[in-house]
Amino acid sequence: MSFQVVANARALAQGLMNHWFELAAGGTDNHLILMWVGKWRGQFMQDALDVAGITMNKNTIPNEPCSPFHPSGVRMWTPIMTSRGMKEAEMQQVADWMKRVFDNVSKFDYSPDKQERKKILAAFKE
Repeated sequence: MSFQVVANARALAQGLMNHWFELAAGGTDNHLILMWVGKWRGQFMQDALDVAGITMNKNTIPNEPCSPFHPSGVRMWTPIMTSRGMKEAEMQQVADWMKRVFDNVSKFDYSPDKQERKKILAAFKE
């Protein structure tokens, strides 16, 4: 693993923590970052970031309070961004964009009730 991949991951992790995001292990020592985005919100973040051109996966977090199908976290990695020439400054920009997306997504919340959840998902997709 290249030095720049890890440097970028650390810079992205720090940028996210500067926006008050909670990261598993309080940061990263490798290319992978696992971030808590709120109960049930992993799917919302994954979908909204995908529309914004930032690809990542919904993921369970340690001591996950929800189901693996509707997790509370997202996981991201930096090798592809690094291979495209991005460095630490661009990682801060990515963290800023993720915060903007989160601010829009945070008004949506899954419901344990399946019918209510369908309504919320429909509103989110609009």
